[in-house]
Amino acid sequence: MPIHAKKISVSKTDEPTLVAEKILTFPDAVIVLSVPRFSRLVESPAPLRLIKREAEALNKTIIIETVDNKLIELAKHLG
Repeated sequence: MPIHAKKISVSKTDEPTLVAEKILTFPDAVIVLSVPRFSRLVESPAPLRLIKREAEALNKTIIIETVDNKLIELAKHLG
């Protein structure tokens, strides 16, 4: 069964709190975050933890779409 998800585009300079707000206001249960290389989300694990916590509180599934290897590793580590 295919997953139907809407996409949120994240810019390199988006603050993690802004991304979390976008998730809060997005009505869909499955969200794809399209994150470019060198995004502020990879500065430390804390931004991804925040996004994960907010998504879990809302019973939303986050899928990360990126070519940034550091973000891929952080996302794998955080689950």
